[in-house]
Amino acid sequence: MSAVLVTTDLMATSTADGAARAAGVELQTVRPADVLAAIDESTRLVAFDLTAKAADLPALVRSLREAAPRVTLLAYGPHVHEAKLEQARQGGFDVVLSRGAFHRQMGELLARYAAGD
Repeated sequence: MSAVLVTTDLMATSTADGAARAAGVELQTVRPADVLAAIDESTRLVAFDLTAKAADLPALVRSLREAAPRVTLLAYGPHVHEAKLEQARQGGFDVVLSRGAFHRQMGELLARYAAGD
């Protein structure tokens, strides 16, 4: 099983790589513009860093839903960006977390959602 992390944060990439290895999940890290090309039939989770700039996030979510309807879409961002987190909830993400919660639970989340739970 695999997962895709959409971020431009190099620190998050390093942490996620370690968590993915420990969870037995193949993780690919991409920029927002490259996420559609990164998903395939083995992708079960797309985790999207809301601080990564996407030209049109609602359109991207719709495109992801069309391309991979069974993929779990997870968004995370700074807890102080309450409006962005709420927009993600309203915009079709399955799971929305603060950045701190995502980083604390990353291994568990990767293992759970990349396995298709």
